Amino acid sequence: MMSKIRFLTWAVVVLTLLNLFSLALLWRRPGPPPHPENARHLIIKRLRFDETQKAAYAQLVEKHQADIRQKDRETAAVRQALYAGLRGEAPANSDSLLAEIGRLCGTVEHIHLAHFQEIKNLCRPDQVPAFNDLAKDLEGLFHPPKPPAKQCNTPCCSF
Repeated sequence: MMSKIRFLTWAVVVLTLLNLFSLALLWRRPGPPPHPENARHLIIKRLRFDETQKAAYAQLVEKHQADIRQKDRETAAVRQALYAGLRGEAPANSDSLLAEIGRLCGTVEHIHLAHFQEIKNLCRPDQVPAFNDLAKDLEGLFHPPKPPAKQCNTPCCSF
């Protein structure tokens, strides 16, 4: 009888530790990227912007979002022309359309870079180290980490 109680006690201890370990893994897993509104507040908080900086930052965000929306519309139009060629609706020069999509994507990255440079320019000298720390996290703030690529074991994938 004593050995049964001892076994059950150890089982409870081990299962409790496994549950705690599982919870710790869940808490450490990064979540989805913040909503743009939450990202805005996160940047303001991390950089410790004062009221004047917050107002200037709000204007920067509005301009940035308008610029990005415009490039998204342009990219969507070019993609539509590209895929219309697949449906035979219009002759499409896919190489030039793909080059245009690449150019537009590059322009979007330039817009993002200029936006964050403008944010850095808003910072006082004592805020620049906080901005540099923020710059290390920018990719993760706006894009979730990609899961590791799944391995394909079919013969067609072995090249």
